[in-house]
Amino acid sequence: MPRAIIVGAGAYGASLAYTLIKSADDWNILLLDRAPCSPSVSSASKANSPDVQDAAEKSCLAPDAASFDINKIIRSDYTDKNYRDLGKEAIRLWRDEQGIWKRFYHETGVIFHSGRGSDTLCHGPGKGGATEKDRAYVQLGIRGAHEAEENVSDSEKLPAKAFHLQTPEEALSVFPELCRSNIGEGLSSIGSPLAPTAASDGGPRWKQDAYINPRGGWAEAAAATQYTLAQAICEGNSKGARERIKVVGDAQISELVVASDTSSSLSTRTRVIGVQTTKGDRFVLNDAEINDGQSTVVLCTGSWTRDLLEGLLPDRSEASSISKWPMAPSAQCVITIQLPKEIAGKYKGCPVLLNFNTGFYVFEPNHEGIMKAAIHSIGYQHPRPANNTVSNTSAPILQPAFTAGEQPSQSHPDLRMNGNAAPSNLAAAGLDAVAEEYIPATKLTEMLDELAEVYPEVAAYARDAIVTQSKDKSTSTKIVKTRVCHYSDTADENWLIDHVPGTDGLIVASGDSGHGFKFLPMIGRLIAARMGVSSPAIPPLSEHQAKVFSFEHHFSLTSLTDVAKTDSNRFKPASQTVAR
Repeated sequence: MPRAIIVGAGAYGASLAYTLIKSADDWNILLLDRAPCSPSVSSASKANSPDVQDAAEKSCLAPDAASFDINKIIRSDYTDKNYRDLGKEAIRLWRDEQGIWKRFYHETGVIFHSGRGSDTLCHGPGKGGATEKDRAYVQLGIRGAHEAEENVSDSEKLPAKAFHLQTPEEALSVFPELCRSNIGEGLSSIGSPLAPTAASDGGPRWKQDAYINPRGGWAEAAAATQYTLAQAICEGNSKGARERIKVVGDAQISELVVASDTSSSLSTRTRVIGVQTTKGDRFVLNDAEINDGQSTVVLCTGSWTRDLLEGLLPDRSEASSISKWPMAPSAQCVITIQLPKEIAGKYKGCPVLLNFNTGFYVFEPNHEGIMKAAIHSIGYQHPRPANNTVSNTSAPILQPAFTAGEQPSQSHPDLRMNGNAAPSNLAAAGLDAVAEEYIPATKLTEMLDELAEVYPEVAAYARDAIVTQSKDKSTSTKIVKTRVCHYSDTADENWLIDHVPGTDGLIVASGDSGHGFKFLPMIGRLIAARMGVSSPAIPPLSEHQAKVFSFEHHFSLTSLTDVAKTDSNRFKPASQTVAR
């Protein structure tokens, strides 16, 4: 029977393991992760049957993985038809009452709004109101949402399809009643007309444009990822059946194991048959698996992928005008705020908000009263994701970088997370006390400014908490926390799911580009399809998917493609280069 050695227990690895267990009866699985397997699993997993709880305690999820997060946006709003269709299918699976993901999905809807374009927001586009470009974005999003959805039955039970928010009253109506008196002008100005003088000469005629897609929302990221792998373990190793899946934690990969007849430098191709860890443990295919033409090693290693490949295959990398390998880690900045019950309750059930001009987004509070916000941007080249296996390489630094609390800079090629304290000029209002170990204080300021536009009460509470935290270093519970979420970016934000050039038996599934998690219920199918798994439940990749997910496609790109459209919602400051 063929076997998949999967490296990485995040969204891609967990989804692939679950797919193979559910839809490919003849496959066995060995899943390795650098994080130790721990009984410290999500409460969502523990709330289920003893078998599932036991399986969950054998799952692994690294705390610095992108999937290890309280929530992620679930949406299908893409201009690219491939991702739009995949997004609708993923949401169908998130919503499925008979599936395993429903318990983690919150269909609050997602509002896409242009923002006020205020000059007071230092990173904003500086326009006086919504533009024709904003209106085109809104109309395109609504049109894509209204395309027919496949595999949808009982449509009368579904939320309404996307619709335009044309007046302040209509915008207000999509929020829970308790929240309506607490939203800021960054939301209340949706649909408000500009003064006639401001709208003259073909300029903007409204303060802000927006639409809501009720068929979307957010999911509990870490819990859903853990539970997916837990279900794979539970179903794959059910009583009375052979053990089909084994999960090994604390397995940091240091080498690829290759077939002896292909290890010579004279060989044109390398046959990968397993991996070796930093502890010296070897996990390899047996002779039958090596010769079956199907068994393979799959790297589902997220933002670690490029550094890992450069360390594992130093002499077999194909050159690219972007980098040695066509994916790059980028550090994204996130803020979380622990709200008291009296504040959190006002925002429960609010739609996810996404400003498509600045990239700022914010969620309703989760069940613990934690509100998360972030700015989806081109990110930072440094700090790089921690890697104890191979040294970070000399890839060109074409994204900004930062050290502890510093302003973004392109002059520090070797910066890491735990640098020196923030410079004194950034210490105002105690911002460096929160940001110094994690993100630039200026980025924290940007996020709080954006938050004040939509939820001023929450922003004020966060600022007060930051001042208190800066004065009382002994407090054990921080109200405001920051973290870095690492993406694996490709030049055009298409995923990379393909056989590694120059090798046999090695596949990479990476390049999430900040929009991979929402596809947790079905991205494993795409990876399995690239592996050549034969199953009625695993359709082959379409011709388009086979192309855009390939190394050949990504190596052909010469610069960062303009993805400032519904696909990405990624804000790119004009002062930053788009090539990397």
